[in-house]
Amino acid sequence: MRPILGTLALALAVTFAASGALAAPSAQAVELTRRYFAASQMDEKVRLSLKGVTPSLLAQMIRKNPQLTQPQRAKLKEAALEAEQDTAKKMVERLAPAFAENFTEAELTQIVAFYEGPAGRALIGKTPVFAAQMDTAFRSLAPEMLADINARFCAKVGCKVAPTSPPARP
Repeated sequence: MRPILGTLALALAVTFAASGALAAPSAQAVELTRRYFAASQMDEKVRLSLKGVTPSLLAQMIRKNPQLTQPQRAKLKEAALEAEQDTAKKMVERLAPAFAENFTEAELTQIVAFYEGPAGRALIGKTPVFAAQMDTAFRSLAPEMLADINARFCAKVGCKVAPTSPPARP
């Protein structure tokens, strides 16, 4: 579930970056954004989002280089994980101005105060627990959602798709 939260944070940042119509942020606004990113562990959220992409990049590289030995593949995976961390840091740094241009300095000051304060630190610390609870809730709803998708699809195209049975519970 943490990757989903990271993806949401990344999507928010990319949305801000895509707006482009706002004035360039002040140096103070960018610095406040960096503080917010640090306090909210944004680089970790972005890294978790990248973690969803890295395996497919790795698989693609292995397919294009079938001659790689197992030890070389292990080193390739190691290199990919290192690049993933580095890319997350670079991405957060590049997104700081785009994020900052969407808030006033007063708003950023309040955001930073929250995340650097006790309530913000508690939120960051407890988010993994909540994320696990969200994951459990989603897993319990997944069979119902799948049945709903089947029913809606068939209503649109007039088909009869075999109902999907829920996955076995461990």
